[in-house]
Amino acid sequence: MARNNPSGWTGNGKTDVACDTCVLINFLIIERMDILKMLSQYRFIVLDAVDVEITKPRQRRHMDIAYREQIVYRADRPSISELAVFKDLTQDMGRGEAACLAAAQERGCMLASDEKKAFRRIAVERIGKNRIIGTENILVIAIKNDSITVSDADQVKEKLEQAGYKMSFSSFSRFVPTLPPSPASG
Repeated sequence: MARNNPSGWTGNGKTDVACDTCVLINFLIIERMDILKMLSQYRFIVLDAVDVEITKPRQRRHMDIAYREQIVYRADRPSISELAVFKDLTQDMGRGEAACLAAAQERGCMLASDEKKAFRRIAVERIGKNRIIGTENILVIAIKNDSITVSDADQVKEKLEQAGYKMSFSSFSRFVPTLPPSPASG
């Protein structure tokens, strides 16, 4: 992908998404990395600083499988300007978060992160809120793409909540517009 590409478009019809550890771990915990693959409009990239944060043996095995099955891709080496942004960001956040945000800023790609508060504020300042997605957004996109059902997403939500990741709503059905009833045939 070209550097400083404002659209994040890879040239192969996909938009790159720099994945932070928190999002990857959510899908690794529940063993549903396949959902990322279903989102064919995106190419999920993993930076080295994020990859080294996947340390639990089971998650590491699933991560390695995700690379082999091209569910996620190892990111290209950063440019000098990306490294400078990374160095600056590490003063305010962890290395994985800094690497993802630097990539999103300098490569023009999207950012997948569930981090809140200070990180979110800095990310919005640097790349804008429309280029940030999180676990919930990924699941909503999968529903809207007809890749998974609301019921599937609610099961994922339940498993994530059992693992400690809480969402502020009861069901993904709130994100799916209700169709009006069809007129009675007569």
